[in-house]
Amino acid sequence: MKHLIFIIIVSYLMAIGGLGSISNSPKEIQTNYFNKQIIQTFREDINNDSAVEEISLVMNNTNQELIISVNDAEQVVKSNVKREEMFGDVSDQYKYDLIINGNKILVALLYTGTQKYGSSAYIKCYEYTDDNLAKIWSSEDYEDKWLPLTEIDIKNKNIKIDMFGKIKDKAISDKEIEYLQYREKECDLLKELILESVIIPNYGLEFNSNGEYQLVIRLIIWSGAGSIGGSYIMEFKYTEDGIKLQDSWFESKEPQKSELINFREW
Repeated sequence: MKHLIFIIIVSYLMAIGGLGSISNSPKEIQTNYFNKQIIQTFREDINNDSAVEEISLVMNNTNQELIISVNDAEQVVKSNVKREEMFGDVSDQYKYDLIINGNKILVALLYTGTQKYGSSAYIKCYEYTDDNLAKIWSSEDYEDKWLPLTEIDIKNKNIKIDMFGKIKDKAISDKEIEYLQYREKECDLLKELILESVIIPNYGLEFNSNGEYQLVIRLIIWSGAGSIGGSYIMEFKYTEDGIKLQDSWFESKEPQKSELINFREW
């Protein structure tokens, strides 16, 4: 009789999606486990200890958090997933990427709905060591940063900007030149005109011919008045050693490079 009751309970849980399933493919499985929704799950040995780890990307519907977990270790990838602070209610129109590379785990999500404020793309990388899961890289590290001008060349329609420690050229339009000439009468531009990295609208992620993952983020920058701005591309290599910057450029300066990138669709 006890065995019969147990079988009935298990059958009921499976029918309502109460028992999570395991998948070794990157496809979304959308399995509900009480108040949690399993988006993706993998089972593999990621730290060469001859034991299989369970890696899951989970949506906690109670507190609206996207969570990455490896066995019992977990980290919050993003809070308020279904409610953006500056925009209000949004439906859960997200696309996800979960890429495991050795003991590194990259999680990326892209909000595909209409959004007026804030980033739409969020990418983080984690490392699993000694039963602990730690964040080692985040696209958010490139948001809300001050980016000072280092040189203004009106004649050649070019400005130089300190982009996270690297001096980069940005082509400027006639409208931007007019603004610079106007402000130049009021202040020392190199001291007072500072640009800011504002949002990350999308990203690209590909497995290239060299057997390596290429991660690309698009960063939107502008001045406080919005009269000078542009799109800045950062290209990273994602390996078992983590994420490392390979190249970066302003699209206004090198538009041909950006044409080769397959950004995630909105």
